[in-house]
Amino acid sequence: MRIHLFCLAGVVCPLSVLASPLDRALVPANSVVTAHVDVEAFGGSQVGKAIMSHRDQFKLGGLDALKAFGIEPFRDFLGITVFMSSVDSQTPVVVVRATEAIDALWKHLQTEPQAKSMNSGGYDILSWEDKGERKYGVVRPAGNGRLAFICDNWEPLVDALKTADGKSPAQKDGPTPAAGSFVFVDVRELPKNMLDDDEEDGPMAVLREVRSAVIDGGESGENLFASANIEMSSAQTVTDVQQMAQGMAAFGRMALKDHKNLKGLREGLDGFAAKADGKHLLLSTKWKAADAAAAAGDIAKEMGDSDDEDEDDRPAKKPAKKGS
Repeated sequence: MRIHLFCLAGVVCPLSVLASPLDRALVPANSVVTAHVDVEAFGGSQVGKAIMSHRDQFKLGGLDALKAFGIEPFRDFLGITVFMSSVDSQTPVVVVRATEAIDALWKHLQTEPQAKSMNSGGYDILSWEDKGERKYGVVRPAGNGRLAFICDNWEPLVDALKTADGKSPAQKDGPTPAAGSFVFVDVRELPKNMLDDDEEDGPMAVLREVRSAVIDGGESGENLFASANIEMSSAQTVTDVQQMAQGMAAFGRMALKDHKNLKGLREGLDGFAAKADGKHLLLSTKWKAADAAAAAGDIAKEMGDSDDEDEDDRPAKKPAKKGS
């Protein structure tokens, strides 16, 4: 069974008793984009528990394949940090904080037919093949757990390891996630490969106008919260995007008006606000956590009903002929 460690980056809500907050000591000083998931905060939140109770509807069941290695994804994966080291970078580095249970998966990767070891910068790195592409990684002890560093390219991986060891400068300052945050993104400059699109209208056109952004979301007290501080190319662009965001929220509220089973989702849109502040667009929403959890359950039911309808629409299999 070929399972590479990039699947860890898709795990955003393990139920764990260990905290895994953003550790900027692991992030190179020149990183232009940093994204982090605090797993404990999500797993302990009301909305996190609601999503986990409907894991199949939210398509999380595929992670169960890791159980073959003795790994329980929603217990053994503790947190994820992803960063891009420069605007020219083509490959992000993924740092996964996990329990020692991932050792079995790591040993398995070492036995893969195309696996090989290499040394660069004084670091022993494992390389393996996944669906025709080379992956590079290092797993090392970290207290009672493990830190896994994974990348599609060995050079940014070595830079990340040097940063973690204090041999290269790390980010010493920057925006701080709010209390209760479980998803945090710090964009200091957009990588060029995110802008390689000739589309003149739509989301890509808006994205080209972004200069920096800080996005934060989580659960604090009785409320689920989300905020974004987006610096754009001009005050006029901010005003245009503000009006677009307000229009989309209004349309969403109207579209959900007659869907009583999605009342909780509509209430989330009711708390949405968009404010222009010079070249900065400030977006925020606040939502009762209990209502958000109920909305997650409603969405899961909708997704489950949709899957059932798709199943009913499939042509019935013809019975096998006798003697075949």
